[in-house]
Amino acid sequence: MSDNFIEIRVLGGEQCYLGQLYDTRTSALLPGHALYKNSDIRPRQTSAKSTKIHLVAINSFSDRASSLNISAQLSLAVLAGLINANGSGSFLTSHDDTDESVTIALISRYRSHTESLDFNDLENRMSMSAHGLASIGATHVVTSITYGGDVIGTMTQRSAHTTDATVVRGGYDLSLRTMKNMGKALGVGSNGGLTGDEKALLDGYDLKVDLAADFRLEDDQIPTDPASMLELLRKSSSLVGDGVPCEVRLTPLSKLLSGVPSIRELAEADLLDIRHAFDNFLKLEHSRARMYDAVQAHQEFFPSFTSLVATRSIEVTKLVQRARDRLRAYLQTHRSARVTDAPKDHVTAGEFVASIRTGFTAAASDHEKDKALWRKCQDILAVAKRHEFPIVNISSISGKMSRVNQTALVAILVPENPHWETLITLYSDIAVDIRQWRRSIDISEGVSTEYMTIYADPYRDTMLHSLDDKAATLMSALQAARNSKQAVLLSYGRSSAPVGGYSWRLLNEDGWGVVVNKVEAWRYVGEVARSKPHGSGVITYVNKKKYIGSFVHGQCDGEGKVVDEGGIDVPGMNGVFMANVLKPHGVMVEVTVMSKNGIPVQHRRVALNRWDSVRAHAARLATVLDWDGSRRLRIVVDDGAAQVDVLGGMIDPDESPAVESSCWQLGDLSRIVAHIR
Repeated sequence: MSDNFIEIRVLGGEQCYLGQLYDTRTSALLPGHALYKNSDIRPRQTSAKSTKIHLVAINSFSDRASSLNISAQLSLAVLAGLINANGSGSFLTSHDDTDESVTIALISRYRSHTESLDFNDLENRMSMSAHGLASIGATHVVTSITYGGDVIGTMTQRSAHTTDATVVRGGYDLSLRTMKNMGKALGVGSNGGLTGDEKALLDGYDLKVDLAADFRLEDDQIPTDPASMLELLRKSSSLVGDGVPCEVRLTPLSKLLSGVPSIRELAEADLLDIRHAFDNFLKLEHSRARMYDAVQAHQEFFPSFTSLVATRSIEVTKLVQRARDRLRAYLQTHRSARVTDAPKDHVTAGEFVASIRTGFTAAASDHEKDKALWRKCQDILAVAKRHEFPIVNISSISGKMSRVNQTALVAILVPENPHWETLITLYSDIAVDIRQWRRSIDISEGVSTEYMTIYADPYRDTMLHSLDDKAATLMSALQAARNSKQAVLLSYGRSSAPVGGYSWRLLNEDGWGVVVNKVEAWRYVGEVARSKPHGSGVITYVNKKKYIGSFVHGQCDGEGKVVDEGGIDVPGMNGVFMANVLKPHGVMVEVTVMSKNGIPVQHRRVALNRWDSVRAHAARLATVLDWDGSRRLRIVVDDGAAQVDVLGGMIDPDESPAVESSCWQLGDLSRIVAHIR
């Protein structure tokens, strides 16, 4: 009630002097209004010199108010916008408290002296009547002021998920114990600063620093890192000096003259209940704002999610502002009623809190859902970067597509909220194999492959559609990804269709894919034909070793090598393979099949054993190139150095019997032309 003595904390920047009047209903000092003339006041001054330095963990508005000894009544007045908080009081209105942050406050409190009224000199010298006091709403008078200053340095560590995909060194683990080790630099009379190890320890954390103080600093004096802030706090006593008004004792006017009505005040427990409710509201608002800042930095990749977060952030801010407005009206209405008034239509503190919670429950639930989705987006960014398939802006893909004559494109199309374990397998296993497979192609063909991740944001569907081919491959992939919640692998390059051109190719369609043999426990990624490895690719065996190279009808066949789990070549397993066997005398021969009109209709590098017979060569060429027994060809070796007629994989019966057992002089540069007869 207004007939109680009150002690308040001046929140920086407020005009305050002995004899000044105070209004309990607004929790504000009344500038320009005094109970006594200034000429009549002869203050008594006593020493109050003291220094107190302490550290405290901060996680809410209530924590901030309590750490500065700010009453629930005064802190609610700040929330309601009845008074402003400046100087060290700005610590109260910080937006650093979120659901994924921890703040350590290093508070240095200095007091110099106290000035108070001597009522023996002021008897019968009041300059205002009870009626005049009531007309301006005065309920108390300033009878004592303690001078000094507070200096509050804060260090805030946020969860790594809130900002980016990297892990903060030491994790989300800033602790009071850690900061106490640093706090020894603030000790009274301490002349030493931070040691090199202490500075290195602080620099290892991703910390946001802030300073709230009862003195002004030039821009170049404001600390920007933990070490500089601690150094400033260490010398803050000299910066405070005699200080400014800090604590004020207020005497109720009803103790000094009659006719001043008593004003109702909420019980302390009710005030604390209201403040606790606002702790949750403010933390939600700050968390929303923090999430929006983080998401907006990646707006080009997640535009629809960014828009959703922005909308919901604004909605929460509006909810908080409405709650503040209602708090202001509630406090003023409650305090404006006299103690003797009948409690007509009285709203209890519990009822008030229940009414302002409307909308916050749903908003908090939405935030938890968005937080989970944002974490997944962050994880996608991280895993894509780690496996060198970085997420790209869809608007940049058209430029990459125009350069496919020099560069091939391999893309992972990721839907919203994908199945996580499947996605990890795709990046950590299949995507790695694809890179190894493409690396061998890049070397042999003299091109380069560019790898990317495309996040299938709904806002980008129109842009993706503009990049599609005539077969609508991209749109088909997009639909499949969204239906299954699984990422899809694509490549872009020259079409395998007879008319040529360029097109998108889906994994497991149009000549490339993944083949898994559960019985023999191996997985293949690369070119396929008839559901078997055929062409170039990578096969991973149960012992984690891999064969990288050429395949024919499901077997390692052609140039290739075996590497261990770390990608290191296995000694003695690099060269020419035939039917899964490394051939020391194997050579790669360029084979071209010509039509009767002299047009090339088939071309392939084929592995042959240098010392095999012509009969063995003919049989192998037919196997690799799929010649059936009715195919009549004339095989010419090295521009006529040798030749033989064949029927599929057999020597033509019209050939001399000696031909079958003869040998060709094959070398690394040998060429074979097979003419269809």
